[in-house]
Amino acid sequence: MKRNMLTAKQVAAASVGEYRDGAGLHLLVTSASKTWTQRYSVAGKRTGITIGKYPAMSLSEARIAGEKVRETVSKGIPAKIALNETGSVTFADAIQLWLPAYSSKVEEKTKDDAVRRLNLHATDIMFMAVSMIKPLHIVSAMDKLVTKGQFETITKVTDNIKQVMEHVRIMGLIEYNPAIGLKAVFPQHQVKSFAALPASELPRLFAAMHTGTMTKQTRDLMVFQILSGLRCAEVVAAKWTGIDGDVITIEAEFMKGKRFKKEDHDVFLSPAAKEILERQPKKSAFIFPFRGDPTRHANSETITKWLRENGFKGELVAHGFRSMFSTWANGQKQEDGVTRLYAKEIIELCISHKQSNVQTIYDRNEYAAERKQVMEGWSRFVKSCWIKSLADTGI
Repeated sequence: MKRNMLTAKQVAAASVGEYRDGAGLHLLVTSASKTWTQRYSVAGKRTGITIGKYPAMSLSEARIAGEKVRETVSKGIPAKIALNETGSVTFADAIQLWLPAYSSKVEEKTKDDAVRRLNLHATDIMFMAVSMIKPLHIVSAMDKLVTKGQFETITKVTDNIKQVMEHVRIMGLIEYNPAIGLKAVFPQHQVKSFAALPASELPRLFAAMHTGTMTKQTRDLMVFQILSGLRCAEVVAAKWTGIDGDVITIEAEFMKGKRFKKEDHDVFLSPAAKEILERQPKKSAFIFPFRGDPTRHANSETITKWLRENGFKGELVAHGFRSMFSTWANGQKQEDGVTRLYAKEIIELCISHKQSNVQTIYDRNEYAAERKQVMEGWSRFVKSCWIKSLADTGI
């Protein structure tokens, strides 16, 4: 490959046209400007990038910049990173290098949340060269969050920083990951469980539903969520096509978990649950559509909002129904008053929790009888609470 084919005099005198200097460096001349471009190949495809304008960038400077681009691309790094002001890969550049791999593993919302956190809380290191970032820089960047006591946010931000730095370490851009071990530096936040009431409080909840203001769909949505043990986002995503006899299947995309590890989840429908579904109008693909827009499902925060506004603030959120169900099921005993009525592993499968001692991928018919028994037992209990609430309110 020929190099250094142009001279400074030729560049200065160049008329409209395109001139090759070699090694992919070109000078593009129009009637208005002279522009340096560096051509290169990525995955067998020829492309290029503008590296500067003449005369602000001389021929010798263009050759140096072009060489940087070629070296950068050869390492699998986007060409534009070679042209940033620091002349090296900044943390902002590293985020862009990390995102494609991260995005392929997580949901879009998870990715967006991570980028938002980094842009908000990693500003102190954002334009530092990754090779210069030390643990103390990251710790100092968290000072404002420490002052506010936002330790859960610190954990999430530093985890994301660690992931970004590990990515560029594997690429060979740094020798070690400065974000490893930072958990020991910050106080750890206390994980709080979702607010939940014992199952014995269901009559009080139902009484509030009878006497309060709520739409029929919101009422049915809440009771169906209680009966099914589903998460908020899962129950609103239920579709008519998922119903097959006594089973409703929630598609994997709406289930909690890592993007490519999520599976469809089957819920056994009790007669009470089926009765709720049968009275829903079929005007949408979703059983519980968004009011005014049948192409969307209902808002997953609807139930929690109603609970907050109707006397249950701090006591119960919609996700707490799962805890209520699990606690009730785990507390049921056989006639001897000692032996469990339902196996813990089966209860966990009912709420789509996979246990280490239960095979991760199981046949959808496996444990069917046991899971159905749990859901029907829960349904009978919920129905008894509903009847009691009617008597308590005089309805």
